[in-house]
Order: sequence, then C-alpha cells, then structure tokens
Amino acid sequence: MTWVVIIAVGVGSYLLRVLPLFVGGRFLSSPRAERIIAQAGTAALAALIASGVDRSAATSTDVVPTWVCAAAALVVAIRGGSMLRVLAAAAITYAAVWAAMSVLS
Repeated sequence: MTWVVIIAVGVGSYLLRVLPLFVGGRFLSSPRAERIIAQAGTAALAALIASGVDRSAATSTDVVPTWVCAAAALVVAIRGGSMLRVLAAAAITYAAVWAAMSVLS
C-alpha cells in the first residue's frame, strides 16, 4: 500500500510538471488548480500517516497514545497549522499521554 501511494505521488508530481508544456499553462493558472497542486504533497503524507496508524501501536500500551496523538494532529491540521506544528502537536501529545498512562498504571 505504501509503495502504491509513493508511486502515485511521483507520477502525479511528474505530470504536474510536464502538463504546462502541453497545455500552455492556461488550465493550471486558476486559483483552484494552484490550491490543489499546493496541497497535494501534504495530502499524500496525510494518507501515508493515516494508513499506518493502526499498525503503529506495537503494544497494547501504545494504542491510546497513538490514537490520541493522531486526533491532536488532525485538529491542528484542520485548523490550518503547518506540517511542523502538526508533528509537534502529535509528538507532545503522544509523550504526555504515554507519561500519564505510565504513571497511572
């Protein structure tokens, strides 16, 4: 599954770079097309992360922190945060929830 996404992003990136040579750039200059192109990489990364969330919890004690940090990252992403802020929110949330669960158990 991961390789399919990586190859699809590579082909899509290549097509987006070559397409203006064939269509003269008139179709790709619209604000909608520019917005889609700008968010394609972030969308591909989000798809890779989302597809791996269920496999990332190696032990039963990792399940809750994994899902809570994924939810926190989703909230930051929906609010328009940068990728750095999304990753920081996920890391901080994971560490806090993991530490809290370690103290409580």
